[in-house]
Amino acid sequence: MPVPSFIDQLREDERRTGREEGLQAGRPEGLASILRFRFGPDDRIPDLARRLPASDMDELVPRIEQAASLDELAGPG
Repeated sequence: MPVPSFIDQLREDERRTGREEGLQAGRPEGLASILRFRFGPDDRIPDLARRLPASDMDELVPRIEQAASLDELAGPG
């Protein structure tokens, strides 16, 4: 691979990694919004959004939708 193409590839890899890190960093805020929409305002939501397992959102959103309460999502503890 020519050097300019290699450098371009490295730059693209850095951009992609930055986007993924940004998505992960914003994940608790997004979950908190979903939780507030589902259950209304609650001071426990930011902490719960950070503690929810880092599972696939396709699994987590239906779990939130089906939960009867924040306590059910928080589990024991």
